[in-house]
Amino acid sequence: MKKPGVFAAASILLFLTSYTLCWAHAIVIESNPREGAVLKQAPDRIQLRFNVKIEKALARVSLTKGSKQRVKLPTSDFSQSAPERLEVLLPPLEPGDYLLRYSVLAADGHATYGVLRFSIEK
Repeated sequence: MKKPGVFAAASILLFLTSYTLCWAHAIVIESNPREGAVLKQAPDRIQLRFNVKIEKALARVSLTKGSKQRVKLPTSDFSQSAPERLEVLLPPLEPGDYLLRYSVLAADGHATYGVLRFSIEK
């Protein structure tokens, strides 16, 4: 015999757990350039906007051209932008495929790792 109260309680617990997990990480909701963009000219910066405030002192980024050629980035002062934004200054970039890797810590303490791919036309 099924017990409706147990099923209802389990359903509510599952919903609340799922809801909490959805908001536990910083998620990119906007980027410039966009993921997969093919650009006619190289950008001078990359901007990421997250769904929550991030701890900028702990943010880390790296940029590679092609599959392995690491690009040296100028020092960025992440604290200059809004609490939910990360702005990465870029050196002059040549045509090719690029991959920006980032790791940020949400204000609630959860780490997020991600990538942004873009290309610059010849």
